[in-house]
Amino acid sequence: MHELGILMMSILLREAGYQVEFLGPDIPLDDLVEYAAEANTHMVILSATTREAAEELTRFRHKLERLKKPPLFGFGGGAYAYFPEMIAATPGIFLGKTLTDSVGTVKTCFQPG
Repeated sequence: MHELGILMMSILLREAGYQVEFLGPDIPLDDLVEYAAEANTHMVILSATTREAAEELTRFRHKLERLKKPPLFGFGGGAYAYFPEMIAATPGIFLGKTLTDSVGTVKTCFQPG
């Protein structure tokens, strides 16, 4: 489990004025889809550290798209540094190579509040 990066991202987004709910590592993705629907989530951000996890994010995105009001889907993590071809293969918004880039990308998607 590599949760340090996404935890740091959560803290930076909170400092930037966004309401963030950090749900922890390894949450079942079907549960996350259900949660996103019930909580009227504006954006879901996930991190992948392996190629297999990055491939799973593609399947997750397709599940999100089935929602009545699908949230934006942002992704990042070490898998995309090791396998940059996965960036184009993963549907959604690649947040960037660094935490600073990622927070900036979220800011371009919508204003906090």
